[in-house]
Amino acid sequence: MTHVEWQQLERRLSQLPDMEVLRGPQRSKHSLSLNTVHQMLEVLALTVYPLPIIQVVGSKGKGTVAWMLNRLLQAHGWRTGMYQSPHLQSRKERVLLNGDYASLDLWTEVLDMLWETFDPVERQISRFELETVLALEMFVRADLDVVILEAGLGGKKDATSAIAPDVVGITSMELEHTEILGPRIEDIAYQKAGGIRVGTPVVSAPLPAPAMRIVASICEKRNAPLFRVADETSPENAIQLQDVSLDTTGCDFTLRSDKWTHGEAWPVRLSLLGPHNPTLAALSVGIVGSLLESLGQDFEPSSLKSLQELSIPGRLQHIHNSPSVILDVAHTPNSVASSLQACQQHGQRPPHAVLLGLNSDKRAAELLQRLGEQAQHLCLVPNPGPRGLGTDELQSILTNIQWSGRPPQVHTFSSVEQGWQHLTALLQGDHLGLALGSFGLIGELQQLLHLNPLPTPYKGPSVRTKAPSPLPMSLHPDFAF
Repeated sequence: MTHVEWQQLERRLSQLPDMEVLRGPQRSKHSLSLNTVHQMLEVLALTVYPLPIIQVVGSKGKGTVAWMLNRLLQAHGWRTGMYQSPHLQSRKERVLLNGDYASLDLWTEVLDMLWETFDPVERQISRFELETVLALEMFVRADLDVVILEAGLGGKKDATSAIAPDVVGITSMELEHTEILGPRIEDIAYQKAGGIRVGTPVVSAPLPAPAMRIVASICEKRNAPLFRVADETSPENAIQLQDVSLDTTGCDFTLRSDKWTHGEAWPVRLSLLGPHNPTLAALSVGIVGSLLESLGQDFEPSSLKSLQELSIPGRLQHIHNSPSVILDVAHTPNSVASSLQACQQHGQRPPHAVLLGLNSDKRAAELLQRLGEQAQHLCLVPNPGPRGLGTDELQSILTNIQWSGRPPQVHTFSSVEQGWQHLTALLQGDHLGLALGSFGLIGELQQLLHLNPLPTPYKGPSVRTKAPSPLPMSLHPDFAF
């Protein structure tokens, strides 16, 4: 796929409303509903989907879990389709076959068919709705074995919930997009878990207590088995993390489950920074184990080795050794806290300088104060995209912050490239740098540094004992909300 040819496809998609950037009155014209996607799937005869589906929902960690699932399933010998959002550098990252780009021919073939069949511009179908259907159609045509769908904004009325999943994974819950999902954590949980269907296995990472109560209640009402990570109150339905040890290049831990490891302790090594990744890996093992169980298969412990070399671009991505710099798509209080913890893990010290860009809907004052109290320098850049805050706005927010100690030195720049050049100039010897912001900002940095937005394709061994069919749930006539 050449750059010019892909640009032509992206221009076509750009004619459609982009719900990821619309806000206020513009967004209110496009109500959150599954009706459009349901109608499209019905026309394409995809309402009963021929492949097993894993849906990943949550506030943070969905992309990391999707990549872990992709790697584990490939290690089991399955051909994977993966739909993820947002993207770092190009929308072609959103639809992946076996962890790599789909061909231009397949993109063009399916997009032409959808354009002719549905006239999406006239019908004002959103970009995310069309791309969700496009991905599902592409996966069928690509002769795959299993599909991983990363939910977008929500769950209950997210386009990825228009089709029945065989397993749902829940990564986390925090206050986000409150103007759409609701002001309380209970509202967020109701929306995120609202797509769970009758009888669908659900695997959840630890959640705030009010959120977990909502999830558990929905699962109980819909007779959906609920399995939890690190929940010692119900070991038969739990995956327990033990012996977690973080070091400068990753982490080691063991997993134990009466259900999937038969009480044995399975050792795992990750080459990923961040204290949250052992939990996400345990969640991924539970999701794959649940899917395999529903198909009459066992989880293969040797597949855990496939996670050891997994490095996910844009997620606490270490790109230099001297000086050290970490890139991370962190732009909420919780994710920034994880970034700072990862700095302590990797370098045993806080960052010397931070490059930062933020969107207008983020808690900018809280983030700036947290970062400024650890770093000596803040390099502020305009965040790419229509919702990005300018450096003047960030400076204005900084003037109202009451610092507990010495304030950081603040540097402002008119472009991401200028900010990056200054950040690296500030780093000497064993200094550690941190670049944080939206997917658009980190993607721009990756392009500047000629970095691949996708992990290295999996080339390791795989084990496969059975084909992943027939499906136990999504072909069932009573499979419904």
